[in-house]
Amino acid sequence: MTKLILPGTAAASDVVAGKTFSAGTLYNANGSIIERPAQQAAVSMGANGSNLYVRIPTGAYRTPANGANAEIVIPYSMIASNEGTTIKPADIKSTANYYGVQGTLAERLYASGTGTSDNSSFTTHTAINGGTPSYITCSITGLSFSPNIVLVRTTGGGSVWNSTLLFNLWGYGVSAVVKDEDNDAYIVTQNANGSAKINLTQSSCVFPLYTASGYPFTWEAWG
Repeated sequence: MTKLILPGTAAASDVVAGKTFSAGTLYNANGSIIERPAQQAAVSMGANGSNLYVRIPTGAYRTPANGANAEIVIPYSMIASNEGTTIKPADIKSTANYYGVQGTLAERLYASGTGTSDNSSFTTHTAINGGTPSYITCSITGLSFSPNIVLVRTTGGGSVWNSTLLFNLWGYGVSAVVKDEDNDAYIVTQNANGSAKINLTQSSCVFPLYTASGYPFTWEAWG
């Protein structure tokens, strides 16, 4: 019997499924290439150096999903666990979402700046550790958050650093530890002296400082 040899070199793996072809000894044979959908899920992915590799099923990608292009769908979870590398919520700010992983890291608010003592007269305070010290009342403006702690430092024209540490003291409200040039420290509180002398909010950060009128100071605030 004579064997018919048809022109062509195609095999079933060269033709999409659902279509027939004739080549070599194959006549009206069925193709085997799988026709992939417009949006095909990725099989896996990996990274090597500066390159990202997305592995997809073999097949024909001829159906457009967006304009003239087919699309490969990569789940966020696949990116997050790429090659065993886990994106941890604790490594991401709580206000951010990275590839579907919501961050839990609390953002640490911080600000710093300078100011000038803005009160020409001394105000007497009642200290909870005894005494009635007198200080200049100063303030900080322009904060973008309500701080939990404020540290203020000045020389007050001398050679020794004076400081005020402003914070919330349980049972006493906003409190200030004020250190003078003699290293004497008094604790004065909002409850005993009023918010006009001591306050700790975004719009009203007021505190006593051992200094003279018109002297510069530096400050740091933490939220």
